[in-house]
Amino acid sequence: MSSPARAVAGALFLLLAAYAVPAGAQEITERHRVSAPIAFYDDADVTPAGTLAVTAYAAYDRLQAGQDVSGPSTYFSLGLHPRCSVFGDVGRVHSRFEQFRLGGLSDSYFGGKILLLREGRLRPALAAEPILEVLGQPSLADNLLAPNRVNFVQTLIAQKTAESYRFYYMAGYLTRGIV
Repeated sequence: MSSPARAVAGALFLLLAAYAVPAGAQEITERHRVSAPIAFYDDADVTPAGTLAVTAYAAYDRLQAGQDVSGPSTYFSLGLHPRCSVFGDVGRVHSRFEQFRLGGLSDSYFGGKILLLREGRLRPALAAEPILEVLGQPSLADNLLAPNRVNFVQTLIAQKTAESYRFYYMAGYLTRGIV
């Protein structure tokens, strides 16, 4: 990684770490519901205005031919307006498959979520979630079928709440990355 990119990544990490402590003190007054992480599907709820949510995570995946170790990784979401929030997901990954080894920045995602239609008694909520996906070197290396390094993904999300569960559907273009 080049020196300016390393400096930007380090500054972003320090900024997110500085906001993690105050964000942990915020109370969520909503009722808890079952939901899925953004890595696979997302619901139509936006982060409340003025709230910064920060998550640090790591993952280990093993196959017969090798393994992936992801982390440290950070996901952040900032509520800008009752109907709009922005988010990002950055991290590192180390991959080993057979004789191939590579490490570096993992696939990163930056975007926003706009609540187009609030959920009504009989009407589902509808949200648009434009995402900029930046594939990391491990996803592009030695891969003839890899898409472009930077991909734009436009997704639409429909959601309906029933008791303590949310039912939601996310549709859009899926690239080589998880989005």
